[in-house]
Amino acid sequence: MRKQPMAIFMLVMLSVPISASTARAALPGSASPLVSAFTRHGWVYALREDGSTVRLTAGTNAYYPALSPDRSRIAYFTVNRSSTAPGSRGIFLNGIWTVGTQANPQTLVSRLSGTGPSALAWSPDSRLLAYTLGGVVTIWSVRGRVSTDVARPGKRYVSPPAVAWSPGSHRIAFPLASLPDKGPPRTLTIGIAGISGQPFRTIRVTFPARLMTASRQAASSHPDSGQIAWTADGSHLLVATDFNGEGYGITGIWSVADKGGVANLIVGNPAGRPFMDPPVTNATHFLVSPSWKYLATDPEPHFWVAGVDGEQGRLLAMRQPVGCRISQYGWLADSRGLAYVSVCPVLGSANLRFSLYILRLLDGHRLLATSAAGPRLDEISLGPDWRCVECGF
Repeated sequence: MRKQPMAIFMLVMLSVPISASTARAALPGSASPLVSAFTRHGWVYALREDGSTVRLTAGTNAYYPALSPDRSRIAYFTVNRSSTAPGSRGIFLNGIWTVGTQANPQTLVSRLSGTGPSALAWSPDSRLLAYTLGGVVTIWSVRGRVSTDVARPGKRYVSPPAVAWSPGSHRIAFPLASLPDKGPPRTLTIGIAGISGQPFRTIRVTFPARLMTASRQAASSHPDSGQIAWTADGSHLLVATDFNGEGYGITGIWSVADKGGVANLIVGNPAGRPFMDPPVTNATHFLVSPSWKYLATDPEPHFWVAGVDGEQGRLLAMRQPVGCRISQYGWLADSRGLAYVSVCPVLGSANLRFSLYILRLLDGHRLLATSAAGPRLDEISLGPDWRCVECGF
């Protein structure tokens, strides 16, 4: 990967346009716009650009919040905590709701009942909400307040754990993982569905054999069916490979046409040399910014941010105390920074301390927004846990 002068990267970051809706996205009484959403002790909060927070719900047992691109609503799952032991990752979902960021009305999207892989994603125009659970992919309309199942991949596949909207809000893509078989997969199947009601289709992604290692090797590289993103022109998808398909430790980030075919490596070293490439060393996930201009990974104890083509990248160091981990992160709505959750052990206690930060990309400034302590892994949550804190990842 070519290295570029820091000055070029700084100019790129300065060129990020602020959405025209930014000024209108502020909560009443504040000039600071909304940039993210999170839950704290099961309540839904909005996060402002200046690091201040506002509680929008109470006693909702919320999980996996998602701020709409126009910043008018936050969608979230609700969970049955009586069915979830402290620290458990087997969260029982019982509903999806939205809450307004201005007058705070709450709307029921769907009643659910189950555990397992799930996902929640707003369309770029904020008119539609896609969600998955139990092997079904559904789209909910904000205007009509009706839900439509757009894909039922079938019993051969695990419920999709990720959904990505195309820039035009006309299509969604979701990776499909086959049920466990004899060994890790060598190809990746992706489902693509439109909003017009036509049957969804699948594409097959293959990876160059010369860049992959044999499946019998412990450090072999295989397709990751847990993450996906579109490129800005809507003609390509970004996918990942990791160690033996386990979902922890990216070995490569790839681009593939929306018709499928052979993937092209953007960053990484999948052929047995993952620790030689800082963008993916110890990284668990990649995320594309809301503007589709930037790519971020989490090679702890850093973040790595580059253009969406993997060029002009730089590492942002995190000053983490010993024993602390970055468990979650997400792009701010204006694409100018990241929000992330740091988890630290509490000495002499079974509790963990969670801290939510804003990280500015232009100058690397870090701002503490809020913190909380408790025994659960979602005391503060930006979304699904990407690092297994219990496992030391």
